[in-house]
Amino acid sequence: MSNLNKNINASDNPFEHWLFAVKRSFDYKGRSSRKEFWMFLVSSIIFDFLIILLFGKNSIINSVWYLFSMFPYIALMIRRFHDVDESGWLTLVYYGSFLLSLTLVGLYVYEAYEAKESDFIFYFILLVLFTICFVVSLWFSIILAFEKGTPGPNKYGPNPIEDIIE
Repeated sequence: MSNLNKNINASDNPFEHWLFAVKRSFDYKGRSSRKEFWMFLVSSIIFDFLIILLFGKNSIINSVWYLFSMFPYIALMIRRFHDVDESGWLTLVYYGSFLLSLTLVGLYVYEAYEAKESDFIFYFILLVLFTICFVVSLWFSIILAFEKGTPGPNKYGPNPIEDIIE
């Protein structure tokens, strides 16, 4: 484990974790701890709030910020899946189910405007598909946020917090 990784896991400053994640935006190898994941989320929420406060919700700067912050978040998700000894490709399943659930909600709202009683089966199927996609996204979110990493090294690398605990 590198000294940089040891230092970041010992830190309680969310902004250091955010900067560490940004530096590893295109690093899809290795593992990331729950603490690294949570600290990145906390600092990102603070930055989101500040950008909205300073520039407005619909500003171009806000859009650029979301696009910019997507890369470290995806890399961090992949490394979190690695930490629980799962494939990083599950990130695609997570985003696919999340985007599909949003699409289904949009379709439901659009179609419900001119709904007829005969369309009940169609809306029921939409509801079932949405529920499945939402549950998959929620399940992966719970894994990323709360599941403890595998103890010791796994096939994706050494435990990111092992040296801190000892």
